[in-house]
Amino acid sequence: MTTQPHTVRPQQNKTDQNKPEHSKTEQAKNKTEQAKNKAEEVAGKVEDNMETLRDKASVAKDRIEQKLPPEVSGKVEQIMAEARQHPVKAALMGLGALSILRRLVQRKRK
Repeated sequence: MTTQPHTVRPQQNKTDQNKPEHSKTEQAKNKTEQAKNKAEEVAGKVEDNMETLRDKASVAKDRIEQKLPPEVSGKVEQIMAEARQHPVKAALMGLGALSILRRLVQRKRK
């Protein structure tokens, strides 16, 4: 003969027992709506911040281009166009260049 362990159920408050089930679903719906509203608010803030960053980057790009000679500026535009077409390749090239620069700096410190 096997006995099963006795499970204890948590006692609920009398007020919980008297609450109708629809109030719990309404609370869940309200929380869902609040979460959706908060998510939309955060998404709006992110959009605003992205626009601000784009504007700042554009201004910085314009300043740099004004200081560069025309032939260098044209070459930079070509490189940027290539990077937009092949972003993975550009990222790998950037990492390679950074690793080479890092090794050169370490050699000069010794």
